[in-house]
Amino acid sequence: MKTDHPQYALCVFIVPGDKGSRLVNYMGELGVAGGTIIPAKGTSSDKWMQRLQLAENHKDLVFIAAPVDQSNQLMKQVASHFKFEKANRGIGFVMPLQRIVSKAGQAHKKQPTERVNEDMQKYQAIYTIVNLGDGGLVVKAAADAGAKGGTIIHGRGAGDGETAKIFAIELEPEKEIVLILVKAEIVDEVCAAILDTVDLEHSKSGILFVQDVISAYGLVQ
Repeated sequence: MKTDHPQYALCVFIVPGDKGSRLVNYMGELGVAGGTIIPAKGTSSDKWMQRLQLAENHKDLVFIAAPVDQSNQLMKQVASHFKFEKANRGIGFVMPLQRIVSKAGQAHKKQPTERVNEDMQKYQAIYTIVNLGDGGLVVKAAADAGAKGGTIIHGRGAGDGETAKIFAIELEPEKEIVLILVKAEIVDEVCAAILDTVDLEHSKSGILFVQDVISAYGLVQ
């Protein structure tokens, strides 16, 4: 007998370092339990912030899987509760999931779904995995091409011979992953600028990939 399972989307939040646990707890109050919090470093391309040494600060990167038909409303509630419309309070976006395995071990595959509105096609997420210390170069190259800051995550192994995993990609301790959210219209330019700077194609020292964003909140225009 075939059972219909809910389809899922990935809610991603970047918030100040003391807010990740609160956000996960609030999502639990809204009916979505669980989540993953990863310490990260926020960056800003704002020159005044850089002069005040406030351009880099501790952030929590939070991943929470939610039913796709509830994800947009959940994101709105979180954005309102944590006041994402104010500067430096946080941003959030939703990405489609092709496949998720539940705690019960059942694999749920994504079914084709329509976007809620055209605004949801405005942004895409660029992920770049580079050698440790090159994350800042990626952010600067992206900023020069029109991006507004980014988030740098340091890979660290759990023990001898082990590696961290993000999106099922093994991330060795000497690597960094850079997450940058940009308007879809400049994705090609930003990717080209990053590749020109860190030369991933020839050095084989990392990887760059782009993922669609369903909706986004709290972004600086």
